[in-house]
Amino acid sequence: MVKRLSPFAFRLSLLTFTLTFIFNIDFNIDTCVYAIMSNHYHLIFHVNKLENRELTDEEVSLRCSRLYPMPTLVS
Repeated sequence: MVKRLSPFAFRLSLLTFTLTFIFNIDFNIDTCVYAIMSNHYHLIFHVNKLENRELTDEEVSLRCSRLYPMPTLVS
């Protein structure tokens, strides 16, 4: 018998997985606090502007390519 997740448990695991994946890419965004309820969620982030200004175009492109596939001409 396959155990089925409730819709809330599924959304919770999906959201947690997605946030963990995105923040492991290191866009210099810190999670201050989050709250996940049964029908919505709240996220509060801090964008580290000083660290972002120090990134080169190559570093930004590399980090974005982990999240979005790059066109063949750019790879």
